Amino acid sequence: MNTNANYSVKSRGGIITLSVFSLLFYMLSFAASGLRFVASDKIGFSVDYRNVIFLALTLIGVITFIVSVASRKRAAVIGAVAYGIIAITFFIRAIFYLIYHLYLFDTFFMISFIIFLLLALLYGVSVISALTGYRVRALAVLAGALGLAGSIVLPVFYLIQIDLFSKPITSLKYMIFEISAVVFWYIALLLLSCAVLTNAARNRVPAVMGKGKSSAPAPAAPAEEYALSSDPDSPEAKLAALAAKLEFGIITQEEYDAKRAEIINSL
Repeated sequence: MNTNANYSVKSRGGIITLSVFSLLFYMLSFAASGLRFVASDKIGFSVDYRNVIFLALTLIGVITFIVSVASRKRAAVIGAVAYGIIAITFFIRAIFYLIYHLYLFDTFFMISFIIFLLLALLYGVSVISALTGYRVRALAVLAGALGLAGSIVLPVFYLIQIDLFSKPITSLKYMIFEISAVVFWYIALLLLSCAVLTNAARNRVPAVMGKGKSSAPAPAAPAEEYALSSDPDSPEAKLAALAAKLEFGIITQEEYDAKRAEIINSL
């Protein structure tokens, strides 16, 4: 009984930790993207409006996702908002890639554009799924898995594209900030994708309207658990209330199992 409850808390804590570290690396990427060598030994800082937009949307999306993981009430609604913001962020990034890198025959930019567009689509459809209750968890798993794959594949293509290992060491000095910005960004994407994937795989992802269940629905409870009782403190009433909380996403599957076992053991 306590094992399930502790597991739920640890799982939630791990997801939040991954998300917080992803925020840290997103900010490091933003800082590195603005640094430049303006002279042989002098470093300057300039801000690109595109990076400001990306950072602002990303921070809002990830923070909202953290709140949805930590929240016991309205977790599904907050999670849908988070996925929506993340979808918009990836869509804008894909559009900017299309506008500023029209030479999409280049392998790196072509793959980046496709992955960002697919991520925007998956996160966007996840919002619709949360509203309708259809395969919410499966879509979240796909979004996390694609982000995980992209965060591994794209940096490799980037390093190949700039021909990093054939350049003289002296020239790498002037590329250090650009390379750091790219690497930090993909580390952040890796951490966020792991958080989304873990949240979808280990926890129930409920529908906003309570119409549907995730792809791993809770086991059906015995009929007597849902029997009406005039006594609100009766085991039947407690089990029925507990099942309703699970259905509407107020509690996780692990919390449901732990509390149900506690009620049954008290009989």
